[in-house]
Amino acid sequence: MHLASIHVGRPRAVSWQGKTLQTAIFKERAGGPVRAAFGRLEGDESAHKEVHGGEYSAAYSYASEHYAFWRAELARAELAPAAFGENLSTVGLDEAEVCVGDRYRFGEVLLQATQPRIPCAKLEMATGTPGMIERFSASGRWGIYWRVLEEGVLREGDRIECVSVDPARLPMSLFYDYESAPRALLEATLEHEALHPMWRKRIRQRLNKQDEGPSN
Repeated sequence: MHLASIHVGRPRAVSWQGKTLQTAIFKERAGGPVRAAFGRLEGDESAHKEVHGGEYSAAYSYASEHYAFWRAELARAELAPAAFGENLSTVGLDEAEVCVGDRYRFGEVLLQATQPRIPCAKLEMATGTPGMIERFSASGRWGIYWRVLEEGVLREGDRIECVSVDPARLPMSLFYDYESAPRALLEATLEHEALHPMWRKRIRQRLNKQDEGPSN
């Protein structure tokens, strides 16, 4: 496994469906080493830090191998890494094999997997594809958000290696089906130190709803 390319971007105003949105989904190839600090990559910013950026989503990786599927699926031969707003384009790293809490070293930088990408309207805007949220969600090709545990410099070509697997083995797919997940699994998820606060809130709400029972 290795890091194929690094992409960063800053927020900008974009017109979409009659509205002006602030977004940093459009990334450009860094073309050189990029420092990974706690909570961010150097040169990369987020327009909505409650969702992207910060401790639990400092970097977003996406498997370069997924693009063959999307080029065919969307009939878009020009699609290339960074089209989905990823920071790190990887080779050989599949989110189906990664669980929350797993630790991977990208060169000299130690990262911890925290959650998959949950698509929003900006993904439709970036790809110009209505219905992209549903298609992306159903694809299982979500990419991975990471937090930085050990700072350092990322470089294209860096080797990626799994340092440790988390014993809880919480799959990325859990977050796409958490409303139907077993209660015991949801309760275990709440205790996980790598879980994004946003997910703690959502899962607590789900458990509270279960406690309340069906409404009359």
